[in-house]
Amino acid sequence: MENEINKWRKVCFNFTEKIKWLTTTVTVSPFYQKGVVKKEDDLRFELSALWDTGSTTTIIDVELAEKLNLQEVAIEEVMHLVGHGETKVYFIDLYLPENIVIQRLRVISMPLKNAYFSMILGMDVIQLGKFSIENKGEKVTMEFEIFPTKKIKVT
Repeated sequence: MENEINKWRKVCFNFTEKIKWLTTTVTVSPFYQKGVVKKEDDLRFELSALWDTGSTTTIIDVELAEKLNLQEVAIEEVMHLVGHGETKVYFIDLYLPENIVIQRLRVISMPLKNAYFSMILGMDVIQLGKFSIENKGEKVTMEFEIFPTKKIKVT
């Protein structure tokens, strides 16, 4: 697939009913760093993620971080809607449709406690490509086009 590596990849999501937020299905796993997490301990979860241009950083639910058995790499101070506080920082691999994998994505964990999504995809992910939303009546189309870089693997 040598010729596929340098192609733009487009992920298109069509919503045929009125929506309150843009959520899509993604897959996440721990970032597999040699000597830290063994590949044979492969944990992958498919979940609903909110695309949020108002979030600078990608956020995963604290319960998801525990299920993935993520290794904390730092603790940092964050500001959010209701104030500020400390949160844990992790690295994950993010799998989008069209065989797009964003490896070693830095994420923070917060209690999302939302029945509709377990992850918020922030501008750190969105800025890796071209993000567009089109609304025609009650039909919404969201597109995310991405060109592979060293950080992104297209398989």
